[in-house]
Amino acid sequence: MNLTMPIVVGVVFGLGVYALVRALMPTRRSAIQQVARIDAMRARGSAYETQARAQETGRLGTLRAQVGTRVAEFYLQQGWEQRSLRADLAVLDRSWEKFLATKALLGVRACSSARSCSRWCGRWASARARSSRCGWR
Repeated sequence: MNLTMPIVVGVVFGLGVYALVRALMPTRRSAIQQVARIDAMRARGSAYETQARAQETGRLGTLRAQVGTRVAEFYLQQGWEQRSLRADLAVLDRSWEKFLATKALLGVRACSSARSCSRWCGRWASARARSSRCGWR
């Protein structure tokens, strides 16, 4: 019995499946291609900078700038450098102070939301307790 022909057919079929999988799966980009892609995205985003800056001139923009400056000074006093985070923000063309201000103001907002929610839940629970004493169900 001749085993050469089934082996050759199997090899050709296997190479065909391998070529099909390689053609359908995307290859990994090199570092140079990735940097070029990020630069192209930044260049496209530069058209929207004037509109974004116009939104930050209001009352919230000045508050955000003041909070960001103070938090950045606090980080500097504590000796916290956050080098990798700053590098990531630089790639995205975002300010360190704006980032810190956003995080601080979101924390304040979350805390105030939690307090108002707990007040509402407390009122609801006390109203529920009063209604159960009266026999309402």
